[in-house]
Amino acid sequence: MNLKIMKAVIMGLCEAIIIIIILILPLPGMLKILLITASGGGVILGAVQGGIIAISAVTAKTVVSAGAALMLLSPAAYGGAWAMGLTSICGDGRCDITECATGCGADCDAATCSDGICQAGIGENCQNSNDCTCQNGDTCNPTRDEADVMGCVMTSCGDGHCDPSETQSNCCSDCGCPTGYSCQNNQCTLESLEMTVTGFQTSADYSATTLYTNPTLHYPVLSSGTGHSLMTVTIQNNGQTKASGVQVGVKAGDYTDWSYKSAGQMLPSASGILDFNPVFTYNVMGVSEDETVQVQIKITYSDVQGTEHTNYFSESMKIISREWMDWDYPGLIAGWITANDPLVRSATTASTGGLAPAYVDDDIYPAAERVWSYFNGSYPGTPYTDAISYVSDPRGIEFVQFPAQTLRNNAGDCEDLAVLFASALESVGIQTFIILIPGHAFMAFCDSVACDYVYPVETTLFDSASLEEAINVANAEWDAHSGSDLWIIDTTSPYISPPSQM
Repeated sequence: MNLKIMKAVIMGLCEAIIIIIILILPLPGMLKILLITASGGGVILGAVQGGIIAISAVTAKTVVSAGAALMLLSPAAYGGAWAMGLTSICGDGRCDITECATGCGADCDAATCSDGICQAGIGENCQNSNDCTCQNGDTCNPTRDEADVMGCVMTSCGDGHCDPSETQSNCCSDCGCPTGYSCQNNQCTLESLEMTVTGFQTSADYSATTLYTNPTLHYPVLSSGTGHSLMTVTIQNNGQTKASGVQVGVKAGDYTDWSYKSAGQMLPSASGILDFNPVFTYNVMGVSEDETVQVQIKITYSDVQGTEHTNYFSESMKIISREWMDWDYPGLIAGWITANDPLVRSATTASTGGLAPAYVDDDIYPAAERVWSYFNGSYPGTPYTDAISYVSDPRGIEFVQFPAQTLRNNAGDCEDLAVLFASALESVGIQTFIILIPGHAFMAFCDSVACDYVYPVETTLFDSASLEEAINVANAEWDAHSGSDLWIIDTTSPYISPPSQM
């Protein structure tokens, strides 16, 4: 191998060993840099002098001079830094502040490091020396621009720094607040959370009978294929934080129980619309005159801490007299069919004894004849010596009597008598229909269980015709209105029949 190359390799290895030793020794950083620089300069100087690096004479002189200067000046520079206290060597007989922190027992003892004098000139501060202690609750933070010579900072709520003595509870302006709370007068206060009702509407004014007998206001009573919602409630979060588990309940006076809907989670300013069809109890059938009912609305929700809140609101709705009939929805008439009314059952039981019309087709028409004769006073033993007669609506408005009312009054208008006869036949199992034509109502009943044919009956003729004659008149009316202006109402359509007399 070339001799110059061998010299270069040996010098490189020596330089690496020297650098490793310098790095391992517990020396201040500044001294390590100076020593590494000096050793590097020496290597360069040796390489030039040994002819390993081939350069010109002038350049060689320059490099040699620089290397020599580095070697000569490095100890001097380090000595100057040591003299000024900028660096330290454990074992040099002088206790520097860094040696208190690193625990150099050769130079420092407990008395020296904790002499009670805070020497900022040698680097002592409240963070590295027990000699420097912050007073009066001040905070130790030498890195802060406003720190004093000991590194202490006066604790001041509102300076934008959350100091150790400051917390969310005593200085939220510096330390902030938990989620869902805002800082007010340096106290964390739960952000406002207010759920309110911003809108309430009922789809229409309904009679007590409609509300009771059609709890969901369903097809075919009101609309084809889609249900009606009686109440619409609009709610809104007017607070500054979210509401969770929002639930809304409604209750109409003493006529319904609570009905609930969930709105889930609602963020600030969010709103929601909920539809309700509360189920009305039989109590509502006591509304014989129009009545305004207070609707209670209850909103239950939880704040960000999980605490539950409940707000109550009050609205109103109108319930119309139980006898009022809204002819815009003809199917509502089915709610007046009270086949189980005791007074109706009494009449049909007395007149159809020995027949079984619900199961034997041959008995259906005879049963209808007996009930008809019972109501027109011609059946043996009937209490109606005077036939139930037709009278026009006495109030000048469209209202419908319940069968028991018609029996007690011994009179009724066209829809009253149609409802009475339909209820009586339904009570013995005969399927019936209410037939509506412009300005008039009559009824029809099935000829058999399969209902292959229906007999229309003009029920206003109770007091002047036989059942057969009444059927003939009704057939003519049916034929005259067999187009779009004839409504056939199935009295067995879904509804709840009032259980007792009105």
